[in-house]
Amino acid sequence: MSVHQPPSSYILKKLSEVTVPDHVSWFPQTIGWQILAFVLLAFIVYKSVLWLKRWWANRYLREALDVLILLRDSQVPNQSISYEIFEVMKAVLVYIDPSHSNQFGDAFLQAIDSYGSDDREAFHSELGERWMYSLVKSKITLNEQEIAALFALCIDWLESHKDIKTANKDVKKGEDYAV
Repeated sequence: MSVHQPPSSYILKKLSEVTVPDHVSWFPQTIGWQILAFVLLAFIVYKSVLWLKRWWANRYLREALDVLILLRDSQVPNQSISYEIFEVMKAVLVYIDPSHSNQFGDAFLQAIDSYGSDDREAFHSELGERWMYSLVKSKITLNEQEIAALFALCIDWLESHKDIKTANKDVKKGEDYAV
């Protein structure tokens, strides 16, 4: 390391050396800016915690959507695919409210519709009833168009159903087990 020496040249002797300015701190210097920085940091942490809780609470939706998309893209026969869709939707419905675990048929379709949006197509329709019949009776099967419509309906429902806490709990609990 070299030591700084004043200029030895006759021309440069009268020049003053340039002083290096002090380091500027990024930490706020006044109390007002410190309070504002603390409030901003607390707000960011609060919003991050809320986002993380919502992300964690909705993991069942991501898993169900992944399974449905995997089923849609697979080469599963039509007879068993309607049952696989039912298992996924039943698991989601039971996760939302465990009291729906014993529902089937019309009660199941009404329970799904109670969590859906009002402006969306309902499960309790001709397609939904045919879907429930196909689960019970081997003579009734869903064709390709009905299965595609059922996949679209289920995926749309999973992406847009009401939040668990704000969902309508007016569903009749249980006595319609059969189709």
